[in-house]
Amino acid sequence: MKNINIFIAGAKDLIEARRVFKVLANNLNAEYDSKQLDISLTMRSFEDFVENNNQTSYDDYIAKESDIVIFIIEGRIGAKTEAEFKLASNSLSKHGRPKIFVFMKQYDELTPDIAYVNGLMSTLLSDYYYTYRNYDHLESIAKDVLREAVDSIAQKSVANTEKRAGRSRLMSWLKLQRYAIVVLLLAIVTLGVFMFVGRHRLPNEPITIVVGGGSVANYVEDSLKIDLRGYDDLIYFHMPSMASLSTLGEEITDPNYRNYTFVFAAERADTMAFFSSVNIDDIKTDVDGCVLGAYLGDDPLCAIVENDPLIREYVGAEDFERGRISLDALKRILEDCSRFDIHTTSTTSGTRKRYADLLLSKGHVLGNYKPFNETETIVTTPGYPSVRLASRFYTSKNAKGATKLLKTLSLYDVVDGQEQLLVKRMYVYFAGCGKMHKHSPDSMKQIETTLVYVPQPIIDFLHDLGISTEQIDDDNYLHFEVAEKIFYLNE
Repeated sequence: MKNINIFIAGAKDLIEARRVFKVLANNLNAEYDSKQLDISLTMRSFEDFVENNNQTSYDDYIAKESDIVIFIIEGRIGAKTEAEFKLASNSLSKHGRPKIFVFMKQYDELTPDIAYVNGLMSTLLSDYYYTYRNYDHLESIAKDVLREAVDSIAQKSVANTEKRAGRSRLMSWLKLQRYAIVVLLLAIVTLGVFMFVGRHRLPNEPITIVVGGGSVANYVEDSLKIDLRGYDDLIYFHMPSMASLSTLGEEITDPNYRNYTFVFAAERADTMAFFSSVNIDDIKTDVDGCVLGAYLGDDPLCAIVENDPLIREYVGAEDFERGRISLDALKRILEDCSRFDIHTTSTTSGTRKRYADLLLSKGHVLGNYKPFNETETIVTTPGYPSVRLASRFYTSKNAKGATKLLKTLSLYDVVDGQEQLLVKRMYVYFAGCGKMHKHSPDSMKQIETTLVYVPQPIIDFLHDLGISTEQIDDDNYLHFEVAEKIFYLNE
């Protein structure tokens, strides 16, 4: 039986909000029992610490026992709740747990207290920060969030158990939730590799695998004039940036991994994102390789909008005619989202993450809107002007059924009195192989200094991308200092 411990943090007077989550936990336990799943949820708040009802007990439970910590905030965050948030964040950074979710009641006015909360929560991905209108709305969004989190934890537990038994970490899938989607994508990549090898390569020959977001791939093909499908020994898979990162973690932690992996990311990545499907203990004990990266270029952000009077009212006539939109104007549109048909890229895309971070700097939490992809046909909704949060290299290419022309508006902001076009930085990531890795030479095992090996096919592709490899020596070695951090060749 996998028991998952959950702690609810927040002001003590939020009794009804805590009740919502405890009822959800009971309902999920009943659901898992009816499906004969070996999962049990234990949800606790300060009321459940009868014998040791003190802050030390709460802190110990958060840092040492909790798998999930839920923060409920209405208007402001108290000093104790803030301390609990920082404690949970620190534990997540060091140990990979607990998962953290923040639920904040929607506000009518951005007060200094709320602005402070938004700034504090900016350390989290926007995917883990939700707003709710009332307790009925809280229940409706929390149910899916909690189920996804539990499924992810249970999936990882199953994978770790099977690894210790000498079986694959990717044997079992739960529902297609966030973690399971990553697992599915990894399987698709594996299947694609087998099909590619069967048609183009000998079985014992490694190939180069490129995975990642469409905006980076479009940049590589359109600006760098590189045909990713023109290589005999390379296969490209389109995945959202944040979902693709874990494919590289598999290569770094598996010494027998036979292919070469590149990840295109429409955002600067965090180290732990590469190891979301890997046992955290493996990272500490078995890995002497590291994640390497390089900056590729910038992708200007833009909004694709209808040429509609309501859009022009929010954007401003002058900006609209000049083909641009301010970040403040975009914020106003999103705050009045019920008047528009809003679309974003997928929740795991780097483009969406960049928009979320920029809007959070203005005190606005980007909501969950309908996703779009660049190849879909745009069908507008009468009376609700379309607004799509896109970028130069990832934009909707087709329009059908539109009663008005679509217009692309470049996104800008005013910083220190100066107008600045807003962009997202694009990166490529790859593996620095450790001493025991299949790709590393046997002679490397006797070397004591801190270094990684970069196979020649990786260096060759970096040269194709126009990236300097002068920090890699003639023997394909790269010296680095901190394996837990990403080493960038050109930053």
